[in-house]
Amino acid sequence: MEALNRQVLEGRLNNLPPEEKTDVVVFVSSTFTDMSIERNYIMNQVTSELNQYCLKRKLAFRFLDMRWGVRDEASVDHTTEEIVLDAVRTAREDSKGPFFLVSRLNNTHKTKATI
Repeated sequence: MEALNRQVLEGRLNNLPPEEKTDVVVFVSSTFTDMSIERNYIMNQVTSELNQYCLKRKLAFRFLDMRWGVRDEASVDHTTEEIVLDAVRTAREDSKGPFFLVSRLNNTHKTKATI
């Protein structure tokens, strides 16, 4: 497996074994007030281009933005962190190749959870 990983990292993508996964997942998470301009730009400008790029390669593009995945009740009962971590796990498991994580945390958000 290490040789295969090295081959991919070196950009030698010929003769790779078939991959069952067909999703490319971009996961975005930050505090809900951070990165709103960047998130909107991704949704309005980048997502359609990435979707077209993936379709040409018989892949499905998925953009996960937790702004729309966490309800107010989760904040009240303190389950937001687990909901977000579950989404990260799903993105990692579903994504073909590397899964992408774009995140911004300031010093006021500390977590002991692991992915």
